[in-house]
Amino acid sequence: MIKKPLFLLPMLLMLPMLAAAAGFDCSKAKSPAEQRICADPLLTKMDRDLSDAYQQVLKPPAADAWKADQRAWLADRNRCGNDDGCLRRQYAERLTVLRAGNQPFQWDAHWWRVDSSGLSSSELIVREVTKRGFEFEISAWAGANSGELLGKASLDAADAARYRGDEASDTQGCVLTFKRVLNHLEVDQKGDAPMCGAGLDVYYDGTYVAADRDPNAKPDLISRGVP
Repeated sequence: MIKKPLFLLPMLLMLPMLAAAAGFDCSKAKSPAEQRICADPLLTKMDRDLSDAYQQVLKPPAADAWKADQRAWLADRNRCGNDDGCLRRQYAERLTVLRAGNQPFQWDAHWWRVDSSGLSSSELIVREVTKRGFEFEISAWAGANSGELLGKASLDAADAARYRGDEASDTQGCVLTFKRVLNHLEVDQKGDAPMCGAGLDVYYDGTYVAADRDPNAKPDLISRGVP
């Protein structure tokens, strides 16, 4: 039997720790969020995974836009402070966005709302895209309640479209705005749930990414920050 030199043992023991290192230098962590990330093994791993995914999208011609988008996300993340649950939700949802970042954008696709909780899922299907607009079908859930809306959105610009409800479809007062941000869509809703054909507390707002199937990781108690 070959014995390993004793001086190698400390290095071997450190390998798992090195593999789980955060995506930033923890010796320089100053904010409550950064300090909590470095203290929590799951958050440390999530930060490393996010750093790797972020590097994958930093390619021309969108590299500068992704950098600006990442700075905005970091500001949102830091508002979590040392709240484990908030930080884990932020990381899980940002990872979903970044991992979908390398596919080319096109309006006609199957879109999914980014939702780490598993409690507010939503699907958006865009089809029949022309220079003037597109047809869409959107469905959303909140607990036992659901909503569904079909309509036509008009393209206000190459990266933005708008749907306005009407009296004929009993959706007067409902307005949905679809805005492209890099690879994902930001959907904004004006008008309450009943105006937009939905049940109590069901809304269509949120960030959506394109995928053949739901890209959200299955939530568990740990990812939700429950001890």
